[in-house]
Amino acid sequence: MCKICELIQGGKYIYKDDVVAIIPSPTPCCKGHFLVVPSKHAVILEQLDDKTFATMMIAANRLAALLFETLNAEGTNILVRNGIPAGQVIEHIAIEVIPRYTQDDINLSWEPKQATQEDLARSAEELRTAIEQLEKTQQKSQQVLEGIKEQGVKEEIEGKEGKEGKEESIVRLPPRIP
Repeated sequence: MCKICELIQGGKYIYKDDVVAIIPSPTPCCKGHFLVVPSKHAVILEQLDDKTFATMMIAANRLAALLFETLNAEGTNILVRNGIPAGQVIEHIAIEVIPRYTQDDINLSWEPKQATQEDLARSAEELRTAIEQLEKTQQKSQQVLEGIKEQGVKEEIEGKEGKEGKEESIVRLPPRIP
């Protein structure tokens, strides 16, 4: 069991429901540094369904507002370290919410590396192509769903998926395991 799951099971949270939990950071950089995590174990963002990710972002936004109100934060950092190369050290995806104050000596800056305009253009074209492919796949899936609906089978499929708690989308991105 990962460290985050242990903290959740041990009741070390300030909020928890079936989708998200908010826990104090096990490695805080300041007072009020919290993590918004999925209640069910997931290592990286790509393992989350859209509803869980959206709920996590809403919770992070509301937590940030509370940090302004209760700890008089002057700003917040909302940070996701998605995978080991991105600085993730615990194998449970988290959104870090860090209250910030003038002259708090917290340094989250880094030296950016320059990309050439050609590199940026190539990356943009690769992503544009990937998005177009995904849209075509989603259109095809929608046509399949409409065909199923016409046959009166859609309700049965949705009922089975709902009971298992699976996402209702037919199109899923392939999982990326670090």
